[in-house]
Amino acid sequence: MKPTSFLLLITLIASAASGQSSRISWSGIASGAGASSGSSLSLRSAAGQPLAGTTSGFFSNPAVGGSSGLFVAIASGWNLVSVPLIVNNYTKTVLFPTATSNAFAYQGSYIAQPVLANGPGYWLRFASAQNSLFSGTAISRDSIPVAAGWNLIGSISNPIATSSIATLPPGIIASSYFAYQRGYSYTQTIEPGRGYWVKTRQAGNLVLSSSPLTDLPPQETGVAPSHPLARLILRDSTGNEQTLYFSASEEVNPADYELPPLPPDGVFDIRFASGSMAAMMDQGIKISGAVYPVYICAEGGGTASLLIDGRETPLSSTHASVVRDPKASVALKLSNSATAPAEFTLSQNYPNPFNPTTTIKFDLPSNTQVTLKLYDALGREVMTLINGFKPAGSHSVTIDGSNLASGVYFYRIYAGPFAQVRKLLLLK
Repeated sequence: MKPTSFLLLITLIASAASGQSSRISWSGIASGAGASSGSSLSLRSAAGQPLAGTTSGFFSNPAVGGSSGLFVAIASGWNLVSVPLIVNNYTKTVLFPTATSNAFAYQGSYIAQPVLANGPGYWLRFASAQNSLFSGTAISRDSIPVAAGWNLIGSISNPIATSSIATLPPGIIASSYFAYQRGYSYTQTIEPGRGYWVKTRQAGNLVLSSSPLTDLPPQETGVAPSHPLARLILRDSTGNEQTLYFSASEEVNPADYELPPLPPDGVFDIRFASGSMAAMMDQGIKISGAVYPVYICAEGGGTASLLIDGRETPLSSTHASVVRDPKASVALKLSNSATAPAEFTLSQNYPNPFNPTTTIKFDLPSNTQVTLKLYDALGREVMTLINGFKPAGSHSVTIDGSNLASGVYFYRIYAGPFAQVRKLLLLK
């Protein structure tokens, strides 16, 4: 890079740190053939806001051996980061000289890594917001090894959609993709220089590419669940924020809302005691690394309330509940918790005999996985009536026997520890 270009970059970094807006064309940084006059360098302010009209902080200098550079906005406190370029020195103190912590990778537990690598993601702490500059060779495609369970992955040199990520073998993604920006949140974009969480069903590889992957099977992506659940928004006094979800009636599986592993000690994190972002029943709330007071408000939720040190406070979308003591116990109380059945039951279908429809009712005292199937007199499976997660409460399902022959049938339920079989009769 020419001296004038380097000085110009230093000026831009200083502008970004002070919150000034900066935009410069390729010709101001890159020299030599191959520079695109229609492109621009985009920086972000110290607060993480774009300083130019694009989201990419990538630039290249073809005149200097194909060297490239990348600006990554770093927030004050803990960040999930990665190495988005091939660099000459992967030592943490060289790549992130202003970091105030070890770099922690995840391999079933957190492990301090003095030397980083392309592919993984890392936890790193910084004393103040800043823009980090990487210099090296761009990575347009990478195959990242993953283990069964949660994985902390990195990025390549260009933003890509999670829907463009291929897996080897196919079909191993078991969660949404999560970013961490002052709290965990779903993401559908992998940005250069950042780290992300994803859960897989088995070991394999994630293939990230800035161009279409025509040589690999169709891609898959984790997408944030779209159920219309009520929301809890919890924010500490420094602006860290986490959204949790809840419902006493929606039939959704809290496992779909499973959060990544707890961050290192001292990192802001809020989740239900189950480790999920969602609750279908009364649930404690775990708050870690927050600067008190913590403010809690709701969007939806009916008559749900909070229990703060045993004192019940109705949830509100206009007035926040306040938790001032780090030692306080905090829990969500749902309005219909007291109406859950006392035990598992499977009722006799009605009417019985029937033609052509009949209804089966069952009760669940707790949220659980339910399988309900219909069998003929020889024990052969005829149809699956239910196979999914159900919340505590009373439920029913209707059988349509229009396409079945007259005769004796059996229906069997499995619900957590509960199993029962009943007989029914179809007469036409």
